[in-house]
Amino acid sequence: MSLDTFIAERSSRWAALEAAIKSAKRGRLRSQSAGDIERFGLLLRQTSSDLAIARRDHPDAPITEYLNALCARAHPLLYRGSAWRLGSIGPFFATALPRSFRAAWPYILASFALLVIGFIAGWVAVDLRPDLRTSLVPQSLFDEMARGQIGTGVQDAPIVGHPRHDGERKLSANLTAGRGAVGSRCNSTRRACEEAVSRIVETSARRACSVRLRIRCPRSS
Repeated sequence: MSLDTFIAERSSRWAALEAAIKSAKRGRLRSQSAGDIERFGLLLRQTSSDLAIARRDHPDAPITEYLNALCARAHPLLYRGSAWRLGSIGPFFATALPRSFRAAWPYILASFALLVIGFIAGWVAVDLRPDLRTSLVPQSLFDEMARGQIGTGVQDAPIVGHPRHDGERKLSANLTAGRGAVGSRCNSTRRACEEAVSRIVETSARRACSVRLRIRCPRSS
């Protein structure tokens, strides 16, 4: 289908939707009848379908941009939600929130039961095997709590014999040794550069003095 034929066959309903948008008072459709609102929705759906066809067959045509703007103006008028009002806070807590809670009470009860079961299982496990505490909380924290001094920076609880922590300790030691080696190399390089600069300055100064002496005391012919 050519662009001219596409516009000629559908321009009438685009004009009708344009007129319906302009007739809406204050950007709303409350003042219109039920039949007009139903017709508005039909025009919007038809124009949206035309927009999809235009994007497929004529993506660079100006009519595609026009249809996109027309649908963008009409869509909020039909599908806009109710405006928020200060007086709606009371009804929300009085009716909406309890209704939502009653609708979702099985899921809320299941999540609360899982929370309680996990708490009881952890309490019983630590009570039967006190050595499990060190797997969850480091011993240093227990010592600080016994002294009444709880630090702000709590490290991760160590797991005895876990290869992950052994690897972390080795990695930390390697990084520390690497930083020390890099620091010593940087210091050696800095000292070598300073010595080279001092030698260059000293040589330049000697040459300048020699030139001055030659200028002041020229050789006799």
